[in-house]
Amino acid sequence: YCKSALNLIEKEETPDPELKSDILSMLGLIYSTVYHNNEIMFEYLNEAKKIKEANDNADKYELAKLYRRLAFAYAYVENYILAIKYLEKGIKLIEEVEQKHYKNLLAAFYYDLAKISEKNKNYQ
Repeated sequence: YCKSALNLIEKEETPDPELKSDILSMLGLIYSTVYHNNEIMFEYLNEAKKIKEANDNADKYELAKLYRRLAFAYAYVENYILAIKYLEKGIKLIEEVEQKHYKNLLAAFYYDLAKISEKNKNYQ
């Protein structure tokens, strides 16, 4: 379904970059969970990130969620340096936004940092 959606988007005169990025991100998750192919997962997630970061009108909340997804993926393959990098990028992106759903996402970022710190026995 995702690949069909991408094909439809590509046929549009002005494709929606947010939607394309979200679909690529979903494909990344599918390749990781269904096919256990982390290499393809990272290709899709990084392509989604590239599109979202290049879009000046990208929704900050959705970009932050994508950073969290990337952090989770890197933590899954035990690359904690990159996992922390993306958690910190997400925090920086949304920490000043006062809306409740942003604050909830910010709390999730800090929780994820705590989980990585605990796993690495890095108690601060």
